[in-house]
Amino acid sequence: MVTPQEVKSSITIEEIIIRGNRRMTIHDLNLLDQHARAIEAKTLVEIGSMDGCSSMVLGQVARDNHGELWCYEPRPKGRWFQNIKDLDLTANVFMRQAASPWIPQKWLPDKPVDFVLIDGDHRTTRAITDYVFWARFVRPGGKIAFHDIDGGKGVAAFVRRAVSLCVTDDNLKNEQGPDYEIREIARTPEARDRGTIIYEKVADSSQWFPSYACGECE
Repeated sequence: MVTPQEVKSSITIEEIIIRGNRRMTIHDLNLLDQHARAIEAKTLVEIGSMDGCSSMVLGQVARDNHGELWCYEPRPKGRWFQNIKDLDLTANVFMRQAASPWIPQKWLPDKPVDFVLIDGDHRTTRAITDYVFWARFVRPGGKIAFHDIDGGKGVAAFVRRAVSLCVTDDNLKNEQGPDYEIREIARTPEARDRGTIIYEKVADSSQWFPSYACGECE
C-alpha cells in the first residue's frame, strides 16, 4: 500500500499529490494502490490522466509487476510527461492521446486487463460509455474503479448516477443472463470531495469479444 511516508522510497505521497495537481486524495491513491497490488495487476488501463496523479501510483504497480499501464487522455498536461519521466516509469507507462472510447484499434490492449480506472469525462452518459466499453476487456477477478463519486461538485452526482445504472443493469438476470456480474469491494470514506469506489468483475457471460480474442483483428 502507498504510505504517507514514502512511495518506493523515492517520492512521498504528498509529493505525488502536489505533482498531480491535487486531483486525488491520499485515500484515493491508497485504495488504488492496495487493490491493484492485491491482484498483482500487470495490465492496467487509466481513462483520464491529465496531470498524472493516479498515473504515478498505478505506474509504479505496473513497473513492480513487470507490466504496463495504458493511459488514455485527449489533452494530457505537460506535467504528466514530466512526472512519468521523473519517476522513471517511461518503460511501463504509455500515453495514448485519444478520448475514450474512440480509440484506434491498434491502441487497444492485446491481453486481458487486470485493473481499469475510469476517471475521464464525468458526464453520466460518458461515464457509462467508458464502463460499457472497457468492462469487456477486464478478466474475471479483475477490478474496475470509478473516481469522483463523492462531494458536492456536480460531477459527483453524475458519476454516482452512472455507477448505479451500470451496476444495476449488468447484474440483472434475464433470459440471456447478465452481461457481467460485478460487486462492490471497497470505497474511500465518504468525503466532501473526490472519492473512489472499486468493483470486482466476478463473472462474464457477455457476447462481446475484445480485440485480443479476435484472431482477425490487426
